[in-house]
Amino acid sequence: MKEKEIIKSQQFNIKKILLGIGLLAIIILLIIWFENHYIANPKYEWQEVKYSFGNAIYHLIPFTTYTGEFVTIYESLEQFWLPLIIILSVLITIYKWLAKMEIVVTDKRVYGKTAFGKRVDLPLDSISAISISFLKGIAIGTSSGKVNFKFIKNNQAIHKEVSTLLLKRQQKSSDNLKEVSCADELEKYKKLLDSGAITQEEYNKKKKELLKL
Repeated sequence: MKEKEIIKSQQFNIKKILLGIGLLAIIILLIIWFENHYIANPKYEWQEVKYSFGNAIYHLIPFTTYTGEFVTIYESLEQFWLPLIIILSVLITIYKWLAKMEIVVTDKRVYGKTAFGKRVDLPLDSISAISISFLKGIAIGTSSGKVNFKFIKNNQAIHKEVSTLLLKRQQKSSDNLKEVSCADELEKYKKLLDSGAITQEEYNKKKKELLKL
């Protein structure tokens, strides 16, 4: 029987979100740098230089002088560029962590990609539980541990669909157990009938009870 797709995750625009955070961080760093080097020290004068570092050219790097002495390029890098590089590195890592996350639910399995694009394929029979987690996430419990998906816009809808599938599986399993139990009971009473321990009437009555006829 062909697999039927039930629901697929809707992603947030991670790139735009992180770009906004990055621009905000740059603005905050510029404000702090400006206050430390200009507003707090009004005697400072603005300078622009070109500075060669290996084969790279740092051009139009703003830094200040006080009483004719330059603040070194290393201090400037430490106070502005180094924090900026750290922030951008963190944002890039977060992007790689979240950008490829996706989840697809079918009538037979749940599959997709988790952190850093790692592929997962979970048959419904291997799923023991599902829950909502922070950062608009979905946590799927299996025998080998939890599988987490983050920044899923429609995580509530996915949770509902998977929960429904798990309930149907549980109901089907329960019905199968009842059928097996009923068949075992009938076989037991048939043996009693064949051995003469009960009459045909008693057997028929018990059969109707078990089959709910």
